[in-house]
Formats: sequence, structure tokens, C-alpha cells
Amino acid sequence: MERVSDGMTEEPTGGIPIHALRDLVAVMEEEVQVGEELLHNLEAQRVAILSWDASTLLLRVEEREAMLRRLSALEERRQRIVLDLPCLSPNHGPSLRTLLARLPEGPETVSLRRLQRQILELYGRLRAAEQRVVALMDNLLGHLREALTCFCYSPVYLYGKKGAMTYGRPASGLIQGKA
Repeated sequence: MERVSDGMTEEPTGGIPIHALRDLVAVMEEEVQVGEELLHNLEAQRVAILSWDASTLLLRVEEREAMLRRLSALEERRQRIVLDLPCLSPNHGPSLRTLLARLPEGPETVSLRRLQRQILELYGRLRAAEQRVVALMDNLLGHLREALTCFCYSPVYLYGKKGAMTYGRPASGLIQGKA
């Protein structure tokens, strides 16, 4: 059952223009797509780190930055859509949860609930994958520092039992099997 109000088509959506809900669904679907791309990008970064492929790693990091800019623009667009909805009180911060509570059941509401769950799960996985890649880089960096200490260690001069000057140098991290 459709009705026309102020020149806009509305469906029984709690007074919210159907085009706004469809725009919100479209933006959230695009956010899911970008999130999936970010997951694949992080996996490609992990593989590049493990294979010591610095040029591929730099390329993947640049791609990630572009994806994060795109995600930020989508988030701003989503927030504008939610802010412009007439049903949300300006006293309460606009949120998808508030919007979903006010909507009657319908195809857009079902899509929004599904996307909300999908986004929460996806970005949880994304955070975990990012933490794993950062931990991998930190681990690798620690091994590199340890291996390179033999090149930057300044010798300490000591006098031996016979009075001759000697110096001690730590064994390389590679020799000690730590890298």
C-alpha cells in the first residue's frame, strides 16, 4: 500500500521515505564490499611479508589506504542519510539501532538487520586480521634487529689475564638461531 506525501512516494516504513532506506541499504552493502576487499588485501600483505616481497607489500599498503579513504567516504554518506531521517530525534545520537527499532517489518528492515549483523561480524574479522599482520611485522622487525646487532655493536675493550687488550663481541642473532 503506497501513498503520496509531499511529492515523495512512501511505503509503510514508519514515516521514513523509502528512497532514504534504499540509499542506506546501498551504502551499507558497499561498506560490506569494501570490508571484504580489505580482508583480501590484509591476506595479500601477510603473504608479501612472509615471502619478503617489499614491492608487493608497498603496493598492497597503498591499495589499503585507498580502500580506507573510500570506506571513510561511505561512512560519512551513511551518517548523512541517517541524520536526515525525519523519525530520529536530534536529542539522541542517530544510530541504526534506533532506526531499526522504529521501522515496521518489511524488505528494507530485513536487509538493514542482515547488513548490520554482517558488518559487525566482518569488521570484527577485519580487526583480528589486522592485528595478526601487525604482530607478524613486529615479530619480523624484532628478528631483523636481533640479526643486525652484530653490525652495530661497538666493541667493548677488556684486558685479559695476560694484560693484553681484547674485545668482546656478541654472536650474531643468525648464528644463535634466533632469526
